[in-house]
Amino acid sequence: MKDPVKKIIIGSTFASALFVLPSISDAALGDSDLKIGMKNDDVKQLQQFLINKGYFTYQTVTGYYGSITERAVKNFQSAVGLPQTGVFDRKTYERLTGVPQKSTAAQPAAKITLKIGSRGKEVSQLQSQLKSLGYFTYPSITNYYGTITANAVRKFQQDYGLTADGVAGQKTLNKLKEVLNQNGKTTPNNNKAEPTQPAMRLTIGSTGEEVKKIQAKLKELGYFTYPSITGYFGMATYEAVKKFQKAKKLPVTGTVDFSTYTQLLHSKPSQKKKEFNVMNLIGDAAELLGTRYQWGGTTPEKGFDCSGFLVYVFEKQSIYLPRTVALIWNAGKQVDKPSVGDLVFFETYRPGASHAGIYIGKNQFIHCGSSTGVTISNLTSKYWSDRYLGAKRYY
Repeated sequence: MKDPVKKIIIGSTFASALFVLPSISDAALGDSDLKIGMKNDDVKQLQQFLINKGYFTYQTVTGYYGSITERAVKNFQSAVGLPQTGVFDRKTYERLTGVPQKSTAAQPAAKITLKIGSRGKEVSQLQSQLKSLGYFTYPSITNYYGTITANAVRKFQQDYGLTADGVAGQKTLNKLKEVLNQNGKTTPNNNKAEPTQPAMRLTIGSTGEEVKKIQAKLKELGYFTYPSITGYFGMATYEAVKKFQKAKKLPVTGTVDFSTYTQLLHSKPSQKKKEFNVMNLIGDAAELLGTRYQWGGTTPEKGFDCSGFLVYVFEKQSIYLPRTVALIWNAGKQVDKPSVGDLVFFETYRPGASHAGIYIGKNQFIHCGSSTGVTISNLTSKYWSDRYLGAKRYY
């Protein structure tokens, strides 16, 4: 040991603490970021911290920040809810060397706002929660807050009376937690030995005989309008479940939990089903002329989007359409030529059916356009005739 500084340190009473459990005050660790390619004593100290916490699994400290160290840092960041960058930055330093986790319970939780562009564990958790309730329909959890996540948040906010801005602020996150707790809790049994409710959760992506059973029942009750029983829980089933839950005053989640499943199987079709009257349909639609366009809108008070207008008007005739134009197109019966009350479809801003209206005769249809609100247009105009896909029937 030629270095006198090292000799003093090694000979001191806290030498073992320096290399086994480093002292925050003695360390230069945290003064600057550490990342792949670096080699110095700070990296050694970091590796020792990670060994103590069980994240660095290499047999010895090396002082070199390579892929093993980066992976250990990422695993630690994931465990404590930090963005998994693999870079040992100030926030990671504070979490690694700070007060024990148990003492943070008394501290108030930091307010979180997640929006388009956000990344990290909080976004993954949000997506998982929304997926369990049937709102987040993307096949996998991405940890990136994009338009799909924003749309899922917006639908949740609409269903629970929150400002539908697609931003997951503290109010939205608290409501989401409340809904999840309500769905998962059981009624107190006053210490009696009563059986608990069986687990039941069917949501988007579920398949099998139970899905077929709920689709058949929803079809019998008039909520599931897809032409066939598929056994796959997709958006058409999700929308049908939400309609049923709304009618039964259940939490409107689109997910079949035990309460929804039980009520659904015990429900019977109305003995006096409302007979479809095409003129009533057209009359109801005409009363809404001039209603403004609102993305995601489903009521005259807030405004309509294209499919929201159709769902609202048809529901008055006890016909329950899926929530999006693409799903409405899939659910209908093809007709060669539209009659009054049929829906006419158009390919506008993307491939496939993306806009629709109600045919009212004489080449005219009533619809809700993004620039016009609820209005009447002509099928023979160049804009609409160039984009016409066909007509379908739902009664």
